Amino acid sequence: MTAFGLLVWRNKRRWGGYVVHLGFVVVCIGVAASSAYRKETVEMIEPKGTIKIDGYAMTYDGYRLEAIDDYVAAITEVTVWQDGRFAARLEAEQRSHVNMLFPELRQAFLRAKGMRGGDPEAYAAAVQGIYGLMSRLESQAGREVKTPSTEVAIHKSFSLAAPQRFGEDFYVTPLGVDPATGQANFRIFVNPMVNFLWFGGFILVIGATLCVVPDARERKRLEAAMAIDDREAA
Repeated sequence: MTAFGLLVWRNKRRWGGYVVHLGFVVVCIGVAASSAYRKETVEMIEPKGTIKIDGYAMTYDGYRLEAIDDYVAAITEVTVWQDGRFAARLEAEQRSHVNMLFPELRQAFLRAKGMRGGDPEAYAAAVQGIYGLMSRLESQAGREVKTPSTEVAIHKSFSLAAPQRFGEDFYVTPLGVDPATGQANFRIFVNPMVNFLWFGGFILVIGATLCVVPDARERKRLEAAMAIDDREAA
């Protein structure tokens, strides 16, 4: 190991180039695998329902409604099982950023937001009322009174107990949640080896750093060459 370390240290640019090429290969593996073998499904389920895809089972445990910052959110709670083993508990959100230019909507939102931390049932009912109010205002105004967005949930698999899953992502997006019943439409991706993109990038950085580390021998050779040029010029 000492001899190998000295070999690398005395040829940093060459070995750094090898490491950079290795990193590029790892990135290519991540791109190819995550693109060619990605699995996807979109399903509508009720709370306590289950979605199965590529050896995973996702149970929709339930949901809760929140009024936070400038949005209302339906937060879905799910449990993920991987090849029959418990993998993770995740939360994914479907958010609606309310348009504060509507006085009635602004007042309802601020009132619900102020109830946060109080009576849970009254708070949930107040937030649910905002969804009904947004639907009514949209039908009256003929346009959206909210800006939707989502907060996805990701389970990253790095366990050596399942090497075939190493570097894989289980990716959950709630496309829509009924605030009254909790019925949710989920889009789920399984991206194999997608984290090899990060591994490859890390290897690239190591290789590039190794290439630019100052070399005392090269500096001495450069100084000697410059001295010769100075003498010839004199």
